[in-house]
Amino acid sequence: MLVVGIAAFLGLLAAFAMVDVEALSSAPTSAGSYIFWACVTVDSWCWCVVMLYVGMRFLNFSNQWMRYGQEAILPFYVLHQPVIFAIAFYVVQWQASVTIKMLAVVAAFVVSIGLYELIIRRLGGLRVIFGVKAGQPDKTQVSTG
Repeated sequence: MLVVGIAAFLGLLAAFAMVDVEALSSAPTSAGSYIFWACVTVDSWCWCVVMLYVGMRFLNFSNQWMRYGQEAILPFYVLHQPVIFAIAFYVVQWQASVTIKMLAVVAAFVVSIGLYELIIRRLGGLRVIFGVKAGQPDKTQVSTG
């Protein structure tokens, strides 16, 4: 998959170098645009499979960070989108550069982790609602305080 992914990526680079990118990124109307989108699909699929392999091969261990992440992932997954929307609703109205706005929205990551760590992880009822085992957090897990 790695070899096919690299080959498809090189094919995409060649397409970008030889053809008008805007014509390719519109709705497919020619054989060339169908080939381009086929390369995009194959490339994306191959890199996803390669990353899954890397994760299965090299992240097959456990430590305090992995245990913390396994417990935190579901509440983080549930929280991050509403937090991003709430922050972005106000940030897009700022008279600032796109870079500043993007950094402010990326700060939603910190807010989501903070909500999990300071509220959900500490309250048994919220732990259950967010899909984390009831009871107190494991003392061997990573402490942020």
